[in-house]
Amino acid sequence: MWRPLMFAALVLTSVAAGGWVMTSILANEGVNELELLILALFVVTFGWIAVSFWTAVLGGVVILAARVRGVVPARLVTPLKAAEPDAGRARVALVMPVYRENADRVVAGLMTMHRALVAEGQRHRFDVFLLSDTPSGDAAVHEEHAFAAFERATRGEGRSVYRRRTANHRRKVGNIEDFCRRWGADYDFMLVLDADSVMAGSAMVRLAALMEANPEVGLIQSQPLPVGQQTLFGRVLQFANRLTGPLMATGLAFWQGRNANYWGHNAIVRLDAFMAHCALPDLPGKPPLGGEILSHDFVEAAFLTRAGYAVWLLPESEGSYEELPGDVIAFATRDRRWCQGNLQHMRLIGLRGLTLLSRLHLGMGALAYLSSLLWLGFLVLSLADLGYTRIVGHAYFPEGYSLFPNWPEDRTEETLSLFAVTMAMLATPRLLGLILTLTDGSARRAFGGGPRVVISTILEIAFSALLAPIMMVHHAFFSVAVLVGSAVGWKAQVRGVSALTWTDAARPHIAATVIGVLTGFGVWMLAPDYIWWLLPVVIGLVLSIPFVWITARPGVGLAARRRGLFLIPEEITPPPELAHVMEAVADSDTRVRSVDASGLAQHG
Repeated sequence: MWRPLMFAALVLTSVAAGGWVMTSILANEGVNELELLILALFVVTFGWIAVSFWTAVLGGVVILAARVRGVVPARLVTPLKAAEPDAGRARVALVMPVYRENADRVVAGLMTMHRALVAEGQRHRFDVFLLSDTPSGDAAVHEEHAFAAFERATRGEGRSVYRRRTANHRRKVGNIEDFCRRWGADYDFMLVLDADSVMAGSAMVRLAALMEANPEVGLIQSQPLPVGQQTLFGRVLQFANRLTGPLMATGLAFWQGRNANYWGHNAIVRLDAFMAHCALPDLPGKPPLGGEILSHDFVEAAFLTRAGYAVWLLPESEGSYEELPGDVIAFATRDRRWCQGNLQHMRLIGLRGLTLLSRLHLGMGALAYLSSLLWLGFLVLSLADLGYTRIVGHAYFPEGYSLFPNWPEDRTEETLSLFAVTMAMLATPRLLGLILTLTDGSARRAFGGGPRVVISTILEIAFSALLAPIMMVHHAFFSVAVLVGSAVGWKAQVRGVSALTWTDAARPHIAATVIGVLTGFGVWMLAPDYIWWLLPVVIGLVLSIPFVWITARPGVGLAARRRGLFLIPEEITPPPELAHVMEAVADSDTRVRSVDASGLAQHG
């Protein structure tokens, strides 16, 4: 327990220091009720920044220590015994739940993993299950034909099963439950995949070997890395994840220990433990905060650790892959469902028997979305307090008897210091990832060389500064919508490149643009000296529509690639398991967008 305790001490010390400085800034005339609320919001949002900062720092320390010792970082943070792959006898089910996905892309991924297991000589231990919840119609027919072709191509090389439910009761949770009831007893482990998952044969075999050698482990989560992006939005996020993902995953693995989290895919699960302890209840009341639990993964990890099993995060950056949405709207649409599911976790934090870290995971899952609402509230209240002070003026003689006037104090130095520290903490994960890459020759070459990775990192920081206020508005709206009772539907995810028009980009972001214009104008009129502090937020909101449209263009993203920007190692030296599936992704990118952006525009 010393690792999470040390992490908690670092975070709380940082929050206490930041809160003390903010208190001194606000206490110019004594702290009123509005400023107390501002202070509370600051403490929570600053705490969220401190969690990310210290996770990155600890991950960097572990990676450097691993370099010195000549081992992979996982050896220092996940003390799992490794079994010999050839000696393994456990049977593993590759389980891929799908709902209205691109069948060609799904089957291409399964074929890639099939070939990888054949090359490892381990296909006989891994059976493939495509678990469809796709409703009847052309999509279902195409799906059945595609999987039939897969079965013909792989006949005699392992078992493959296609099952389609006519009614998607309990959605993905019910899909997995149905598999467990029908086939779970036949297997030792299930390797859960998403429709866009791809895993190397060596990675799948290693996960099975680790589970077989460590019977006290209930789940091992690999670190999936995004690949195959063409739009500028997808390529920048892909680059940022590839640069900082191993760092953050190593830090998480360090302080979470055997109480790590489950991300819902690219993870191996001990089936007898899962079936015995991970049945999810329906929450009392109506959706969105009641009913079916949408974000099941965090809860299942909590239930496994409550039963005494270990849950580990394996912070390795090779052999486990996924895809990202290609534009801001598709990205936000996916987050809409996650927001509802994660806010449901607030009702589960108090469940009896959960470990302290499991409760923390559930709380942090909710805070991941509430933090945007709190950040927006902090900005609004700070501007209100600033406007009130500028209009009313400084109170030289407060209420009550006072012999001397209350002279205003200059807090510019404290304000600048706190702002600089906050910006530095936000940039630390990227800067540490850059330093670790530049100081490793093979990693530096894998990203296209030192100058390219430096320029790409600088541009990614600017890109994130513009994106952050846009996502703040989306997440704040999602959180409010859930809290006032608006439930989300169940739609297919948008993957790959979409046909995003200017109108698609504009409708969900008109409100953000108006907010940016009014905020900038109001601050300029009331307190022009403070406009520079809010300029990144104002610019991001005002430019939200052209930003969303331009970053969704495949041509812009591919032009950046031709110039060597935002390259990742999987593009410089593509792993063989990605070649086939990337061809299928390129073919599927000609599809017309399957999720209408107007779903966001209705609430924008």
